[in-house]
Amino acid sequence: MDTFIFLTASLLMYRQIEFKRILVASGIAASLYCLATIVPFLQTLPYNIYYIILPCIPIIYLFKPTTLKNFFKMFFISWLCASIIGGFALNIYYQTIFLIDAEISLIITILSGAFIAFITYYFLEVIRRKVVLLNCEAQLAFKISNNEIILDGIIDTGNTLYTVLKKEPVIVVSTEEVEDMLNNHVKNIISCIRNNEDLSKIVQMSNHSVCLIPFDSIGCTNGLIVGIKVQDIQIKRADKTFIHSSGVIGLSDKTIFKNNNISALIHPDFIN
Repeated sequence: MDTFIFLTASLLMYRQIEFKRILVASGIAASLYCLATIVPFLQTLPYNIYYIILPCIPIIYLFKPTTLKNFFKMFFISWLCASIIGGFALNIYYQTIFLIDAEISLIITILSGAFIAFITYYFLEVIRRKVVLLNCEAQLAFKISNNEIILDGIIDTGNTLYTVLKKEPVIVVSTEEVEDMLNNHVKNIISCIRNNEDLSKIVQMSNHSVCLIPFDSIGCTNGLIVGIKVQDIQIKRADKTFIHSSGVIGLSDKTIFKNNNISALIHPDFIN
């Protein structure tokens, strides 16, 4: 059941986590709860210590939060998934026993947990897209070499990317959306990064219109993305339009958003 909980939580947070790590975290969580049966002394501990503090261990192992705010976010989402999935699965188990007046296979509970995990993820995702993200959606337009590109994006408060020297905010855009508009120089730099070529060589290829931007949040990895200057940036959000004569976009090979309709993560500085 813990596997379904952590899998659903990671999907809701768009965290790309290896399945074997989810299995290990689930094993840790299950083992800690089983200790109460194996070691009777633990049953005398206060409820808050055993049932609130101990679950922090697998959450920290699995999600590796870097700030206290991120930890509480991950804890709350995991707790919410556990409450919904565990509650419904156990309810189905006991209701079925009551109706048929006989013990049922544990497989029924596991299958019901899997089904509830899917339903939980689906409905929470719908709520997130239709309610939470609605106010964040925006249309992004900009020009590369006088070619206008229009993309759907979201205002991403988690986007804290700035250029290294000038500290300009960066809009993260999927490379495939603009690749046909890029000149050969930019394509060569992107190719060097993809091939993990010598960093000093890549740095020498940058200039006033092309820069390298370090990141540690896209796709839950770290590395470099290519930043290029674009012109005539327009961001339409609801009934407001924000116009900038120029700005920097970062080209990411990673999936920008699980929803394929979203191709840009707009830095909040562009609407402030």
